[in-house]
Amino acid sequence: MSDSEHLNSATDQQDDASLSDVLPAAQQFIYAWQARVENGLGLLQADIRLSLKALAICAMTTLFLVAATISLWLGINIAIAIGLHQLGVYWLFTFLTILTFNAGAFWWLLRLFKGAYRAIFLRTSFNHLFGQQSSEPADAESVSDNTDTADSSAMDKAA
Repeated sequence: MSDSEHLNSATDQQDDASLSDVLPAAQQFIYAWQARVENGLGLLQADIRLSLKALAICAMTTLFLVAATISLWLGINIAIAIGLHQLGVYWLFTFLTILTFNAGAFWWLLRLFKGAYRAIFLRTSFNHLFGQQSSEPADAESVSDNTDTADSSAMDKAA
């Protein structure tokens, strides 16, 4: 046998030996990865069950809080109406006072809800992360209801 043939057969044996060493290691890696995925899926299922229970508790608590708030709100309205009537205020003026009071509260809550609703979707972050440009211009209220108009105009000029 010549030196080159001997060298080639030795290299082939080394390749075979290293391949036989790699296959069990690769199989162990795959088994470990499968076990990790299975454990992760079990953890995910447990988390989902816990989250669903927590969501149900939050929903029930919210319903009870709404019922309590409605009761309190009706009590406040009735107390105001009785107080105005005891003061001798005409019934139509009493009705208009209660109506104005409730309309103001509704307007304030609607404005608060709209501001909070805009923040839910994280539109600015998604647009930044995924490179989408917003088709609607951002107004000062969507940025923050607490921002001064002078501060927001200064931020607009800086941009």
